[in-house]
Amino acid sequence: DGKSSICIGTYTYDADKFPTLYPIDSNIGIGGAKYRGGVQFKRIDGGKLTVINIVDIEEYLYSVIGKEMSPSWNIEALKAQAVCARNFVLCRGNVHKGYSFDVCATTHCQVYGGAESEHENTRRAVNETKGVLAKYNGQIVALYFFATSSGKTESVENVWGSPYGYLKSVDDSYENADKASKYKWSVKLTREEIEQKLLNAGVNIGTLKKITTDKVTDSGRVTQMTFHGSSSTHSVKL
Repeated sequence: DGKSSICIGTYTYDADKFPTLYPIDSNIGIGGAKYRGGVQFKRIDGGKLTVINIVDIEEYLYSVIGKEMSPSWNIEALKAQAVCARNFVLCRGNVHKGYSFDVCATTHCQVYGGAESEHENTRRAVNETKGVLAKYNGQIVALYFFATSSGKTESVENVWGSPYGYLKSVDDSYENADKASKYKWSVKLTREEIEQKLLNAGVNIGTLKKITTDKVTDSGRVTQMTFHGSSSTHSVKL
């Protein structure tokens, strides 16, 4: 309603001082879904009401594992995912501090669906790895996961620029090319479409003549390519 206060029963609270609500004996319902823990309401910068689920990390992981991996998979795979997800959230805990919460519930952070995305196998995986963390040189490290690696991971410096000793390219012998939906994929563009995309980015090379690959990583992925046109050339780092 645009106000900076929230009224429940006979009590009115400032939106930035609203207490955390916890259910007495069950999960709390938000938008038709059930969540463990408690809930806070905040109005940030005069915008819409932000609903924040306050939940223990281990209980948070019960849901994350069920959203990021099929609960029917081998329990050891689920346990590995639990460790990765635990590390990830601890290393990413302040990414949304401007909104007064730690992580969001989408693929921007980790997918989280509340109690309804839990499974007995996801709870088992989390419980059997409770508190287990991966460290490098004594420090908790950010671990990243993905749907497919196409048979080989990439060194992090070729993706985000900064090298880390624990994120180096390795062969992924466990990935099945016949079952991984994006193990191989392709996109076809006409010359005119490429020229238009360059123009949309403020680059005019005239008529495209050829494309060359300038840099390729040890994993076989292109990190720089050049578009050669009738009037100029333009290099792109990928």
